[in-house]
Amino acid sequence: MDPMTQFVPIRVFIKNSISSGIFPLWNPYQAGGVTVIGNPQAALLYPINLILDLLFPINYSYGLSNFLHFLLGGLFLYLFLRSLNIKRASAILAGLCFSLSGFLLPKIALPPILQTMIWFPLMLYGVEKVSFCLGEPCFRMSSTRSSAASSNPTWDSGSAG
Repeated sequence: MDPMTQFVPIRVFIKNSISSGIFPLWNPYQAGGVTVIGNPQAALLYPINLILDLLFPINYSYGLSNFLHFLLGGLFLYLFLRSLNIKRASAILAGLCFSLSGFLLPKIALPPILQTMIWFPLMLYGVEKVSFCLGEPCFRMSSTRSSAASSNPTWDSGSAG
């Protein structure tokens, strides 16, 4: 129920304000007036919402935003796992499992949380790329400290063991 009573009305207000040439810093129609730019639930400056809300009617942009975020979450996890040299099929399966998981799917009712959580695999991907460029991979298994037969592999922290 929250999406219809909390998130959709604020997005309609933002769209109407921007369409009429007003940058919505303040919403005078809610509870005697509340801030819009300082409200993380409004996500006024979040680029994906802003673009979709201005291009499409709110009822389409809301669903499209949710779909796009699930798709991006899976894609970002796929990119991260491929950067770790995980097989393509395994990375695709992991991306699908992440984007359709019981962890992420219920967040459809709380768009700001969904819109935040999908960026985590991309952050891991970025950390891996930066650390690999510096010569010390972060998330890769250490081949020097563990063997394939070991049941307790250790993670490489970048320090000499």
